[in-house]
Amino acid sequence: MPVWSLKFYRDLRSQTPTRLGYVSRAFEEEVEQLARERMADEEAVRVEICRVILHPLILADGTEYWLD
Repeated sequence: MPVWSLKFYRDLRSQTPTRLGYVSRAFEEEVEQLARERMADEEAVRVEICRVILHPLILADGTEYWLD
């Protein structure tokens, strides 16, 4: 199961994310939909989505792990 990282930013120039999370989803489209849904909750203007390739966290299908 692929693991994805999501980083939410309050403005376009910020280098420090306000929220970081790891999610386990089969398809990138599912991750994009989740990011769109959470952008308003996080008061974010941009989100960065990356697939974790090296040493991914062990997550079951559909699980989420969020860091504050």
